[in-house]
Amino acid sequence: MEDAKTFKVHFTLTEDKTDKTRKVNLNPSIVAALTEYRLSLGEKFKLDEYIFKSRKGDKAINVKALHKIIKDTCKALNIKGNYGTHTLRKTGAFRIYADNITENPMIIVYLQEILNHSSQKTTLRYIGIEAEKITDIFMNLKHY
Repeated sequence: MEDAKTFKVHFTLTEDKTDKTRKVNLNPSIVAALTEYRLSLGEKFKLDEYIFKSRKGDKAINVKALHKIIKDTCKALNIKGNYGTHTLRKTGAFRIYADNITENPMIIVYLQEILNHSSQKTTLRYIGIEAEKITDIFMNLKHY
């Protein structure tokens, strides 16, 4: 946190899979949501602790624990399917693509960078666009 009332607007992370580091910026909506969450914790929130803390010690929550939280929440809400952290990554990427492709055809370049993919083709396949486009082409063939 920058001070007792605000969050940092960016942080640096190291990706487990590639060991690459990257700067991640938080948009105002995320900062507002985190601030609201912090305020809801009241006296339980300590400035020197992680906001999403592991139940095991003073460490941050890890991906495995977050995956379990997502699965348990979906089950509790009777949401059918197999959802986890990877589902959020893929769905988020697809939403960014679908919401922006019309106004910004270059969005795939940015998504490739965000997802740390080696090619645009990999990114399109990852978010399910390649198969969708091929199906569209075949479904729209005209017989003369």
